[in-house]
Amino acid sequence: ALEGIKLQYSKDFKEGAEFVRILFAAIFFVSLGVLLDVSALDRHLLGFLAAITVFALLSKIIGCGLPARFLGYDNRESLAIGIGMAPRGEVSMVIALLGLNLGIIEQPLYVVIVLMSVLTTLVTPPALRALMSGDNATSNTEQPSDHQPASRKK
Repeated sequence: ALEGIKLQYSKDFKEGAEFVRILFAAIFFVSLGVLLDVSALDRHLLGFLAAITVFALLSKIIGCGLPARFLGYDNRESLAIGIGMAPRGEVSMVIALLGLNLGIIEQPLYVVIVLMSVLTTLVTPPALRALMSGDNATSNTEQPSDHQPASRKK
């Protein structure tokens, strides 16, 4: 057990583990794309895609931003936390891929889930930039905040 603990601090081990992670991520995303039939997305599903994407964004903004507000973060910080948590990444895609492979969902729903994941991931950086561009520190130098959330106050 102690050897395993020491191994995690080895530079060679970390580099090897990172390589394996990148390799498996690449294989996963390639297989995800190969199975994606965008032609299955007809115009009737575009409204559903828009609705589920908005719901996914709002659920993260409310579900993460509201608790942050209760913990003492201000409105902007709470909103930034919620937006920052909005991307629906590989977990949604893994579940969608599993559902498709098991025959639980069909191609149109699979496409909607994958595109929702991609859209929430693409929307997040510009939304955070827009939110933070109105920050008090308008210069390129970041000024530390003296505000501490309630959970960090002594």
